[in-house]
Amino acid sequence: MRRNHTNAQTAHLHQKPWLRTTIPVKEFTKDLLLVPAAQLSSTLPIADLRLILILDGVTIPLTTTATYDIANGFEGYFTNSTSSVSIGFYVTADGLDYAVFDLEIDGHPDAMIEVVKELSTALVKVFEGTYSGDGNGAFNMLAKGSEWEVLIDEGYLFSGAIDEGGNLSCDFDDCEFIEVTGKIIGDTASGNWSSNFDDDNGKWKAERTL
Repeated sequence: MRRNHTNAQTAHLHQKPWLRTTIPVKEFTKDLLLVPAAQLSSTLPIADLRLILILDGVTIPLTTTATYDIANGFEGYFTNSTSSVSIGFYVTADGLDYAVFDLEIDGHPDAMIEVVKELSTALVKVFEGTYSGDGNGAFNMLAKGSEWEVLIDEGYLFSGAIDEGGNLSCDFDDCEFIEVTGKIIGDTASGNWSSNFDDDNGKWKAERTL
């Protein structure tokens, strides 16, 4: 049943990435898989496995007929027939290998879900933001411990580091096309962007949503 779990989010686009946002930020999904650890046994009841998808401000509950096995983990589809949503999800029992596959959301053919594992030593913060200037659009941002990632439509993903003061720097390989600087202060983040091959530049800002 499981398909190839290639990480399409890391694909690079050889053109101005900030100018390619044709899909609104709500196209990128927030997801939460609830597996109550207190009830773990050889398998979990079907009713205890559910996925909640929030898209365009609408909450869509998803259910599955698959079960979690404590020795092998979980692999199956979460669906909502009313909303024509189907999401394949896979995770090993130790939680080290996980992926979303066969993502189908009616009306959102280019949507993608990024799965991030939160640790007690590296909490995950999700930001939604916009950029302006010579290009304008929207993006999603993840901050996890000392690292950050920005996801723009069509699979463009770039990342960098966060220092103890909340200042953002961009990894060289990920910022081949554009330089990003900024700072996270509490639940807000902001900064500047500039192109590495012409004079395009502008500002960006984001608010924490999760």
